[in-house]
Amino acid sequence: MSKRSRETPGVEWPSDHGPESPGAPSRPNPRSSGRATLIATCGLLLALSSCTARHDRSSAERTVIDELGRSVKVRDVPSRIVSLAPSITETLFALGLESRIVGVTSYCNYPPEAATKEKVGDTQRPSIEKIVALKPDLVIIVTASQLEQFVNRLDALGIPVYVSNPGNVDSVLESIDRLGELTGAVARARELSSSLRARIEA
Repeated sequence: MSKRSRETPGVEWPSDHGPESPGAPSRPNPRSSGRATLIATCGLLLALSSCTARHDRSSAERTVIDELGRSVKVRDVPSRIVSLAPSITETLFALGLESRIVGVTSYCNYPPEAATKEKVGDTQRPSIEKIVALKPDLVIIVTASQLEQFVNRLDALGIPVYVSNPGNVDSVLESIDRLGELTGAVARARELSSSLRARIEA
């Protein structure tokens, strides 16, 4: 039986061999089209995967307990911090977090680099408007009954507020460790608190 008699009648099988008839329209190569579609699909999936990963990293949150026992939901690694106390500002600089501090009070003048940070008012009368404009993902204050309403307003705006409440030397050192955990600077905080404790006990 000849080759032609075995072919299915009425079907023109694509051939990779031999010249096409002059003037005949070119036929797309199914293999090339398939490869192009596969490459485009893979590229789209990779792009979507990358975007999803970036979104997950930026929105990852955890719940911490501040030094008043309040539950506070914060980002895994806060990147825009407002400090509302000179002691907090000094600690954050000591932890090497100066690049993440976006706002401080008018009383925050140490270290000298603190003077370059945006001022959001004084310790007792911080400006809600200025703080909101800085788009912080964490505000840290030292406990004060006068700031209760202020904290509630920030909470209502979805801005997390961590309250530090050291009452003695031991709690100051503990607060340093907790601020390290809060900001992702655990190792540096432990190093700093251990150094200070050694100096106190010397």
